[in-house]
Amino acid sequence: MRRHCDGKLHIIDENAREHFISCLVQKGSPYLPRLRVLLDRILQSGIVDKWDEDAKYEMELNPAQELEDGDLDIFERSLTFADLRANFIILALGLVVSTAIFLIELFVGRNSAL
Repeated sequence: MRRHCDGKLHIIDENAREHFISCLVQKGSPYLPRLRVLLDRILQSGIVDKWDEDAKYEMELNPAQELEDGDLDIFERSLTFADLRANFIILALGLVVSTAIFLIELFVGRNSAL
């Protein structure tokens, strides 16, 4: 493991990812037993291991470039309100529009009930 930028960035040599296989189905789905069998077959056949080995081989062919301490332009500063102004404007507009629609629905619902 190499250190860069006064110990704030750590670069590891090994592949830091894993493969998880999942499939979302509804609770009580009639397909669940069949999916479990198919996923077990995929895992037992070694396809996931082959994907992992291919990824490692690809990384060996194209190694990451070495970074020097001066290569990274990282600076630290606190976020200010000016940085988030657009987010707050969008939030405020959304709240105003949703409140207006809610009031219209109340008014229309009250009139149609009569």
